[in-house]
Amino acid sequence: MINSYLFGLKHKGYNANINGRHHKYGFGGKEEQDDNVGGSQLNWHDFGARNYDAALGRWMNIDPLAEQMRRYSPYNYAFDNPIRFIDPDGKAPQDIIILGNSAGAGGVGHQAVLIGDDKKGWIYISKDGAEKEGGALGKSRYSKIKFNSLNDFKNSVHNFETTSNHSKVGGGESENLDFKLDEGGNKVQRYDQAYLIDTDDNDQAGIDAATTTAENSYILTQSDCSDVPTAALSKLKTPKGKNLTTGEGAPGVFGEAPKVKQKWIEIFNKGKDYDSKLVPASVKVDNN
Repeated sequence: MINSYLFGLKHKGYNANINGRHHKYGFGGKEEQDDNVGGSQLNWHDFGARNYDAALGRWMNIDPLAEQMRRYSPYNYAFDNPIRFIDPDGKAPQDIIILGNSAGAGGVGHQAVLIGDDKKGWIYISKDGAEKEGGALGKSRYSKIKFNSLNDFKNSVHNFETTSNHSKVGGGESENLDFKLDEGGNKVQRYDQAYLIDTDDNDQAGIDAATTTAENSYILTQSDCSDVPTAALSKLKTPKGKNLTTGEGAPGVFGEAPKVKQKWIEIFNKGKDYDSKLVPASVKVDNN
């Protein structure tokens, strides 16, 4: 085992003691490039898409996805935040957040997704029901909206309960939405559950799958809100290339309920509880 700092530089003084066979794999399990160039060793790590210098905490090649993140240096490692992000192949890190409203649909629950990151934005996709309010079958009401950050989303109308459907048939936010208020006259938060999962850099496949599912006709228990995260997760993988677990197969009589699928996803996928990240800045009604 090699001990290192957060950005991968080896600790000095005791790493020379080797238990087992010597090998050339270091930080992140990547092969060390220790070729001698001009009398000095490179001491880089080969991450596949590019080479990394742990002494600097910087890549030695431009990010192949740099055009998607113009506000950030194409040489930074993990957005200069190795505690929050990992970078298994030298490309951009991605995330999916599975959203859950445990009280939605009369207590059965509601699910939606956010795909992306705070650097290039989040795509919110939600299948909000059939054309007829409360109907179990019909044309789909859905939203696909880009938010620049989680803060933008958590304070948007889509994170609050409304008196009518958030989405319109054919996609998009409904007009003239009124907030549902509690007994104290405050707005009611919609998504009380949020679970973040690190994924590979193929987020577009997840977005496309979730969008297609949202566009399809709404059929309760067959093509409803919970099928959006299922479709996205089925197309995404972990940074190490492993498949993610969807909500399908959740046990019991209520295994098809979105709030049961939410729990199933959280149990069987490595991720982070993001419930607190979606608490709105204010629930007061703005009368201006």
